[in-house]
Amino acid sequence: MEIHLRNLRLQDLEQMVKWEKNKDPLFADYNFPTYSLREQKLWYHSKTRYGKICLAILNENNVIGYISIRKLNPISKSAEMGIIIRPLYQNMGVGELAISKMLSWFFGEFGYKKMTLYVGKYNKKALCCYDKLGFKPLKELYMTFENEEVDLDLPEYADIVRFFKIKNGKIMTLCLQMAIEKDSSSYKERFS
Repeated sequence: MEIHLRNLRLQDLEQMVKWEKNKDPLFADYNFPTYSLREQKLWYHSKTRYGKICLAILNENNVIGYISIRKLNPISKSAEMGIIIRPLYQNMGVGELAISKMLSWFFGEFGYKKMTLYVGKYNKKALCCYDKLGFKPLKELYMTFENEEVDLDLPEYADIVRFFKIKNGKIMTLCLQMAIEKDSSSYKERFS
């Protein structure tokens, strides 16, 4: 599949609010909300202002995902990323291809040196993708799991329930902070 990246535009949200939803409630946090026009503007500005970049992932003229780049630090030349892929295009290699293109730009033309991310240890597909791209684990930590509606006692979650705990009435999930650096051997092997 051919994709390209460009800066996200406010009008792209017209497509994004129509995306189908993830069938697995474990990934409901990755669904794009059906925002009103006012809420779309607020969301867009929250992703594109104050040291943030949001890149649309496109296949032809269809927005099929986006990459958020935040915590841009011009001194350390580092940032943090997140990625969302439209459910219809998941499990097709879109995320890996989009991140590869973004990293080539980020470490090349943009001139930065380190990209970090956080990923839930229950998210096996994302972990595999990041590992394949050369991201290395830095540390494990528990983070708030936003979807309080997930029933982790269901049999389909038996193999991942160990990555969750309840703390102060909130569901917490074990996450990995991962990073890739321009000068690392994993980056050079993959992108040189």
